[in-house]
Amino acid sequence: MFPTRTLALSLLFCSLCALAQEEPSSDSKNSRNPLKYIPNRPLAIISGLIYLAIPAICLIWCRKRWARYMLTIMVGGVCYAIGLFMRLPFGSNPDNLGLYIIMNMFTVLSPCAFIAMVYMLLGRLALHLDADEYLLVKSRIITKLFLTSDIVTLLVQASGGGMAAMQSLSNLGKKIFLVGLIVQLISFTLYMVVYAVFLYRMKVNRPEECRLPRNKAEFFSHWTALAGTLVISCIGIFIRSIFRTVENSQGFDGHLATTEVYFYVLDTLPLFIAILVFVVTWPPLYLTRYGHVDSVDTAVEMGIAQETKK
Repeated sequence: MFPTRTLALSLLFCSLCALAQEEPSSDSKNSRNPLKYIPNRPLAIISGLIYLAIPAICLIWCRKRWARYMLTIMVGGVCYAIGLFMRLPFGSNPDNLGLYIIMNMFTVLSPCAFIAMVYMLLGRLALHLDADEYLLVKSRIITKLFLTSDIVTLLVQASGGGMAAMQSLSNLGKKIFLVGLIVQLISFTLYMVVYAVFLYRMKVNRPEECRLPRNKAEFFSHWTALAGTLVISCIGIFIRSIFRTVENSQGFDGHLATTEVYFYVLDTLPLFIAILVFVVTWPPLYLTRYGHVDSVDTAVEMGIAQETKK
């Protein structure tokens, strides 16, 4: 049932993306409009509502199995939806730089929350499987290392975006913003390498545990379902990260930044799939084998927060 709904929602989103391409609203004559087009209002509304549905479903899951780290996907989903809804007032005021910056910040920075959740899952999965030795770096260090990189890149992007809004610091701000995206892409690529090595070592050293169940019901209760979900999520986030890096390297007036369909196909859709899969395979239902998992990562996350305050 869940996979069918996932496919249906994904197809719906693809149809909406096609709508953006079929009904372009060019605004290239208005040099003060940073997007160079008027956002498609129906598409922005529907996409925003779909994104809001994810946190709503997560709340239902939380009643069955609560986990604090899943708050990231809910907060990120709401913030991204706000960014989509901000396209409505911007469409009525396309020369309003303030609205553009707020809209852009919500859609660019909110995925950092999705990335943070993905970073937190690998350490928990390794501890759940009692397979910490198959990680390139111990789970405590991995969680702390990648979460720190996520926080740093978030701050760099936020500061760069703020500076880009000031005319005197605009060029410097754009460069800093791009650096934040590049570092985020490199960090996430390294994470995927660590995760790939972990899965390979599990398959080599514990082939029986990695064998997929034949029964569909058994598969969705097996840890490999969550592992596969994490792979799909990583691919979605990786596609989006590459898009944002290339888009910003072209500049705000580049082809990618000024064509609406690319925003929905290469940013909104991949991120949607990246978080939708966790609604199908709710991580807290799988990561139950070791009771100390949450306490370990909670301590790590609190340590990061304290260091950030310093």
